[in-house]
Amino acid sequence: MFVEYVGLEQDVASEIEARREDRSETKNDILRRLFGGQPMPKSAGKHPPHLDFGQGIKLAVGERLYLFLTKPRGVDQKPDGLAEVRADGLYLEGNKVDPSKGSSLAPAMHVIQARLNHRNSKGELVPLSAFQKWYVVRDGKLVPLDQLKDPKLRRRRQPKASTVDVKALLAELGIE
Repeated sequence: MFVEYVGLEQDVASEIEARREDRSETKNDILRRLFGGQPMPKSAGKHPPHLDFGQGIKLAVGERLYLFLTKPRGVDQKPDGLAEVRADGLYLEGNKVDPSKGSSLAPAMHVIQARLNHRNSKGELVPLSAFQKWYVVRDGKLVPLDQLKDPKLRRRRQPKASTVDVKALLAELGIE
């Protein structure tokens, strides 16, 4: 789904609002109905269905994800890849991404990395965090999925073993 900002003048916005049939109806829904487009399927509740990507990240069905293998530099930079959230998973170019270890974000990124030959000097795919490289649009801005994680559900790497007291170890082994 391609989202485009359209600047509306007050008289046009008022006309759209005058045709609202339901409080939960968006301007997009109103325009789709007026232009005779097919309505989007409504979920049982007022919120669209979501897909859980783990660590508290829930994305709405129909939402687009944008992959930037390098940090986005500006509005004119095109993403390296696009994916769409559907009710049964993540899709790249109409093909469902098979999850690996419960996640479809990394496998989707790997498909695009392989296609773009995004490899290190050993010929391996560059190791990247999919949560940091996939973005969604929130309030008109690109936001990495990493920022959408729930702090209580965020996975953390195990801390490295604390430093060893060499003197105590040698004394314990009787090697002083």
